[in-house]
Order: sequence, then C-alpha cells, then structure tokens
Amino acid sequence: MVLVFLGGMSVLYADYINWKRLLVAAIAVPVFIAALYSPPVEAFILQSSDRIHEMIYETEKVRTEDRSYLVRVAMVKKALAIFEKHPLTGIGLNNFTNYSIAFDESFEGAKYVVTRKNIQQKSAHNSYIGVLAEGGLLLFLPFVLILLIPIYHLIRNFNSIPVVQKPVFYGHVMMAVHLYFIMSIVNVFTWFLIALASALVYRK
Repeated sequence: MVLVFLGGMSVLYADYINWKRLLVAAIAVPVFIAALYSPPVEAFILQSSDRIHEMIYETEKVRTEDRSYLVRVAMVKKALAIFEKHPLTGIGLNNFTNYSIAFDESFEGAKYVVTRKNIQQKSAHNSYIGVLAEGGLLLFLPFVLILLIPIYHLIRNFNSIPVVQKPVFYGHVMMAVHLYFIMSIVNVFTWFLIALASALVYRK
C-alpha cells in the first residue's frame, strides 16, 4: 500500500521532484516517525485497524507469532536450502512450490508454521530469493543487473532525464522494492516495466 502510494505520487508529481526536495523528504522522515509514535496517532491507528497497529507497534509479536510473516521466514530458509544444494542452476522456474526439501526450522516462531502439511507448497513470497532458488546464480546475477542498470541511470542522469520519462524510472524503482515482498518474476507486467525502463536507458 505504501509503495503504491509513493509510486503514484512520484508519477503524478514527477516534474516537481529534484534532489533538494528529496533531501527535505529524507529530513522529514524522522519527524513523521516521531509523530507516528505519539499517543493520539497510535490511538487513531488502533481504532482504524488492529492489524496495522500490530505491525507498527507490536513488532516483537509479529516477528514471533504472526503466521504470515513466519511463513515468509520459512520460505527464505527453504530457498537458502535449495540454493545450497543447487547453487548454479537452481531447480527451474516455477518449481519452488513443487519442490520439497528439509530446511532450517530453528527460527523463533517456527512451531506455528513448519508443521503445516502444505508448507512446502507455499510461494517464495520474495522474487529475489525465489530467483536464487529457481535459477541459481546463473539467473540471479543477470536479473539483479537488469534491475540495477535503470536505477543507476536514473541516479547518474537525474537532472538530464526528460520529465516525461522519469515516471517510468520511478515505477521501476518501486517495482524493484516491491519484488522483495512478492514472487512475481513470471509476470508480463514486471517484464514490461523492466523492458520499458531499459529501452529508455539505451535510447539514442
């Protein structure tokens, strides 16, 4: 939700974004966080959504008891176990949910999720760790490079990139962050945005 909001705002106000405003935004972040932990704001969030309140103010509980979070941790452990066994080529795209392997179950809160019958059929919930498991280093390294090139281009040529092109790069950055929270590599929209940003990088 936060990524969608930030991405949408960056696209709508692309021509207003510059290094000065980004610096001001960075300075404003601590102020926002301080306000977030003020009693009135906390009470408002609690009244609006128990789930959001728990995620912000009860992080220890989320880390040790939240099933959704713990499944993600378990899948990271599974992916690392797969990578250790198949470091170069992985197990093949779209095979993560079809592949069963013993993984480290010693993390805190594991008892809530590792005993589930279908735990091995869960998604990686993280595109980077998923690619590492399914494609090994031979796929992971080129994939990360493809994502980094447009981001590097945006940073290096920020002032000279036409305003009409910047929203594409902003969208690419937000997508790169979002991929950390979702397994979405075999997805036409992901690759369309990567291709669009890459095309603008090499456009003459």
